[in-house]
Amino acid sequence: MPEPMSHAAQSGPAATVMPTVWLHITNGRADRDEYSFRKARITLGRLADVVDAQQRLIRRNDVAFVESSEGPNPTVSRSHAHLEWDAADGAFRLFDDRSAQGTTVLRDGGIINVPRGLSKGVQLKPGDEIVLGRARVRFELGTDSNTR
Repeated sequence: MPEPMSHAAQSGPAATVMPTVWLHITNGRADRDEYSFRKARITLGRLADVVDAQQRLIRRNDVAFVESSEGPNPTVSRSHAHLEWDAADGAFRLFDDRSAQGTTVLRDGGIINVPRGLSKGVQLKPGDEIVLGRARVRFELGTDSNTR
């Protein structure tokens, strides 16, 4: 389990070092129940490898929901969303990659819609729940060095 970071280390211009991101699947089935990363871009979608009509690889999802006709998984697009490190703000931002079902963030009882396509995205805070269609992923930051 990640060791929580102090509030000062979580966001803001002083946070120049990219923290470890922990993603916990709370609704839906993915390759794993929990992921940890220390990288600037993290992709989320259905299937690990996304191919085009000619079977050419066009995207590899870091968090891959399994192909299934049941539950929330069919509501996750193959290229649904991504998280990106914003060094200027010292925070991760969530972007919707033109998904069919949309992406939202649940925070403190409120709902934040993530605009589809080109946008500034939504700045994430520890404890946010990312909603991909009907699947859900909890976002946390930590200092654990066991990352992918």
